[in-house]
Formats: sequence, C-alpha cells, structure tokens
Amino acid sequence: MFFVNNKVNINENIFIPSGYLINIKSNEEIILTNNAFIISNSPWTIGGEDKKTIITGSADNLGGGIFIGDTNDFSTIKNTNFSYLNGYDLKSNSELILFGALNIHQTKVEIENVNFDNIFSEDAINIFRSDFKIKSTKFKNIYSDAIDIDFSDGKINLVNFLNIKNDAMDFSGSNV
Repeated sequence: MFFVNNKVNINENIFIPSGYLINIKSNEEIILTNNAFIISNSPWTIGGEDKKTIITGSADNLGGGIFIGDTNDFSTIKNTNFSYLNGYDLKSNSELILFGALNIHQTKVEIENVNFDNIFSEDAINIFRSDFKIKSTKFKNIYSDAIDIDFSDGKINLVNFLNIKNDAMDFSGSNV
C-alpha cells in the first residue's frame, strides 16, 4: 500500500488491518490534523536514503500519531522527521490508549536517522513488548518522555536529546 500523491492530509483516524505492507517513500509527507491517528496491524517501510520523509501536524492543529503493532513482520523508519504530534487524546472515548506520537506494540522495528521535534504526547516513542533498534536519532522540544520502552529487547546508539521535559529514556522490564 502506498500513497498516490507525495503529500497526504489525514484529519480522522485510519485503521489498516493486517496483510498489507505500508510504504511511505523519501520526500513524501503525511500531515495529520485533528489529533488523527493511523492505527496499523501491518508493517511499515518509511523513508529511505534520499530526501527526508515528513510526518507532522501543525503548530495550531496537532496530529495524533502512528501505531504499528500486532504483526510479526519487521518495520523500518529511516530519514524521517516527526513533529507537532500530540499522542492519544485523553478526552476521546476510544478504548485504545496510545501514549506516544510513534507507538510500537508487539512487533519488530528499526528506527534510524529520525528526528522528533515539538512532540506534545506522553512519549515521543512508546515501545511495548517489541524488538527494536534505534540509531542516529534526535529528540528536541519533547513535552514529556522522549523514549519509553516497556518489556522489550533492543539496542539504542547515537541518540541526542535537547529540551526534554521529563525522562530522556524510560525503561521498565526491558533489556536494552
């Protein structure tokens, strides 16, 4: 599954069931507004070696974020900027609780050369019961935790934190 246009506006929640591979290419842009979330039970490939991929809300209309979970397939996120995301809307009646702008749940992911800037959620990245690698990633102006990892196994190398309002890294029951 891929986008027909290089720039896509999403203003309401989207659910992607298992059985797909989501491919967001270099130089493509996803604009999430109205606290919209993309909830996916399929793996993702985001970005590449060329130009940056952008996943953002706006300063006056924050996006929610992305959830990738409950899949045995491997996801990769490379050369991507995440910004102006708010995570889960606590006023929502949804039963799914999403603490991060990027949520990784019971899956496998590699995150490399990714920037998180102006993130207003509980966590910029929330990883739960997953295998992961995070490399060459920067966090700037994060409202709460930059990285929150629970009951997961993985490696973190070459990360940079600037103006984090709570924990830069928070681990519980994890091997990191």
